Amino acid sequence: MKQITFLLLFLISAGSSWGQYYAYGGYEYSSFQSDELSAIVTEFNEREGHNLGDLRALHGYRFGLGRYSYVADVALGFGYLGRKLSSVNPQLLKETVELEYSLISADASVGFRPFKSKFHSIGGSLHMGQMRYRYSFGGDYLVPIKNYNIWGELYAELAFPFRFLLKKEQRERLFYIFKIRPYYRAYRPLDLQALQRDFNFDQNVGFNEITQKGGQFGIRLSLVVPFLTKEEQELYRRTPKEAKKAKIEKKYKTKTGTN
Repeated sequence: MKQITFLLLFLISAGSSWGQYYAYGGYEYSSFQSDELSAIVTEFNEREGHNLGDLRALHGYRFGLGRYSYVADVALGFGYLGRKLSSVNPQLLKETVELEYSLISADASVGFRPFKSKFHSIGGSLHMGQMRYRYSFGGDYLVPIKNYNIWGELYAELAFPFRFLLKKEQRERLFYIFKIRPYYRAYRPLDLQALQRDFNFDQNVGFNEITQKGGQFGIRLSLVVPFLTKEEQELYRRTPKEAKKAKIEKKYKTKTGTN
């Protein structure tokens, strides 16, 4: 029911009368903490003499298309978050072990713009994608966990237009936007029994006995390229210094009553 409500809000926001389309792409960072995964890796390291670390953070990217209206910012995106751990045991013919965790998802986001003249927004996203663990003992990758899931996100996004990367003759009417989005994502529990059985040969672990829980805080840094029509270029045209000076002088003369 929550997913249906969110999609209805997305369609209503996307269908507003005025809209400015844009493309975006950027880097994502997310914190990661799983006591269950740490316990599995620690048991493996102690038994096999390896030194796999902890997945303290995930790195990735996200890109997509969006649309600004007077009160909303809606977007569709696709992205990846993940990290790979590796360890080499010199005593076992330099055996190499790799363990990778990744999140691949498409998302729809709806944000509210509290200031019509600015591009900042506060909102939420609905992600649909794959949560995957895979590993290798020096050969082909094996995938014990590949789970398709839905998860949610809350965010507050700061947006700063800038023009210095544009050619001089374009700076009066065009611009880019740099966005900073801190977010929190909440995930459903992920059963790690298959990873425990493969890594530590534990055939006694049962379904949902080892589950990865919790959410993740993260941040996205992205560059936005607006697709401006000629009318929108005039709307966002930067006021030349001479015009600004004349406007200030006119305001001063009106206030003081001088000619």
